[in-house]
Amino acid sequence: MSLPGPRTPEIEVMLLQIRSCLVEEFGVSVDEAEGRICSEFGSFDLLDDDTEFYLGHEDEWYWANSIMYGPDVHWWVEGEYEVRPWP
Repeated sequence: MSLPGPRTPEIEVMLLQIRSCLVEEFGVSVDEAEGRICSEFGSFDLLDDDTEFYLGHEDEWYWANSIMYGPDVHWWVEGEYEVRPWP
């Protein structure tokens, strides 16, 4: 597996930071982290300034949690949440 692309250098840094957070915080493998990132952002135009702005308005911790728990889970509120399954 690899990160989605083509991408700008700035977006590559963001995706690598998200990957690191997924691996370190959630204990997933690099392959799973990259697969989840591809599922989340693979359809985005990663050469577009708007995408860079969209990704850059939050940090890697936010994106890692959103990728793992899903967009409809308020993971930032204290509680226990289930991680989205990965095939």
